[in-house]
Amino acid sequence: MYVIKPCPNCGAKLRFPINSGTVKVTCKCGYSFIANPDNPRLYSDAVFDLWYDSKPKPKASQTSIISRVIEKLYSYWYTILNFRLMPTKTQRTIIVIIIIIILLVIALFYLLFSSPPQPPSGGITV
Repeated sequence: MYVIKPCPNCGAKLRFPINSGTVKVTCKCGYSFIANPDNPRLYSDAVFDLWYDSKPKPKASQTSIISRVIEKLYSYWYTILNFRLMPTKTQRTIIVIIIIIILLVIALFYLLFSSPPQPPSGGITV
């Protein structure tokens, strides 16, 4: 996972990994600092880059459909676990998607388990 933090000297956006332990970050203006992921002050004025995938994507022939589905599910699970770290707009989008899915499931259960309409009991006499 990466963090994007503005440079205190010039304001340029600095992007650096936090899953690699303590790293030295240097801006193009010459300012440098040590980024320790265990230090909570590192995350002030910072944004998490959750969507970046540092590994190159394998070709479709190299991975099976099952492994791609599992990777996608892990990606969704990771997103849900980091929900409170996301920007507000992304949080709202996820909430709307979850509400729509819940409503669709309720509608599906209603259609599947509701009894079919009964014909009139009196019948028509000719």
